[in-house]
Formats: sequence, structure tokens, C-alpha cells
Amino acid sequence: MITPVVIDGLRFRWFVPPELGETVRWGLSWNVDNPRRWAVAEVAGALHLLAGTPRDDPNARQAWIDFGADAATTGVVRRLRLMSMESDMLPDPKFPHGPNWGWATRQFVPGSERFYELARAPRALRSYQLTDREYGPRREDFLLVDLETAA
Repeated sequence: MITPVVIDGLRFRWFVPPELGETVRWGLSWNVDNPRRWAVAEVAGALHLLAGTPRDDPNARQAWIDFGADAATTGVVRRLRLMSMESDMLPDPKFPHGPNWGWATRQFVPGSERFYELARAPRALRSYQLTDREYGPRREDFLLVDLETAA
């Protein structure tokens, strides 16, 4: 069974990036940050990396302590893709909006995602502002991994 996994910039800095064909042992979670976060992209339903092969970083070691090593998933990396996606301050559907007020939160912009097939993981994932506006749109990179797990 192929399990899609999203690796964000923070986890990418904490853990060693995977290689195609490599067998990995990861701690995975269902949409750990926000259940609606990935609904606008092809990766809706993907799992999120919480713990992986740690770099020399205390946060990475703590991630395994917090996760619990006996709940890890083992699989083979079958595909790597880079997803670049725009986010901006948009009205939050959880809060009511009048004509002159409302709450906004950082959300992904539907249709802004770009996918790139990779032969190997990049050295870093980028995140950068698209305008000079302080809370303006930004583009973030994520690593998408197709992990083949036992059915």
C-alpha cells in the first residue's frame, strides 16, 4: 500500500531526508497541524512526518521520545516530489464575517500548488515572502514522499 507523507521545512531540518528505494522507520500522524490545512491540495489525506532519522538536533531526539518508538511505521520510499504552495491571510470560515470586520488566518491558496518530480531530496526546503506586505502572501516548499508500507 502506498502511503503519502508530507514533510515540512521544520521536520526537514530535524530529520535526515529520505532517498528513493530507502527503507525508513518514521513516526507518522494524521494532519497533525490542522485537519483543513491540506484540503486545497492533491495531498489531502496525507500523513505528516513527526519523527524520522534524527540529525544532530535535540528537537529531533525529543520527537521520538514524544511520539513513542513502538508506534512507528516502516516502509520503502517509492517516490519523491517537491510541492510549492502559496499561503496568505484569508478569512477564516470558522468565524463570522461582516462587511467591515472578520478574522483572518494564514491559509493555503487553492490552485497555487506546483509539483516537481525529484530523483533525490533537495538540500533545503524554501519559504519566502512574495510581496513587501508584512503579513502578505508567501510560498512554502514541502517534500512529498510515497511510502510503500505492508498492507
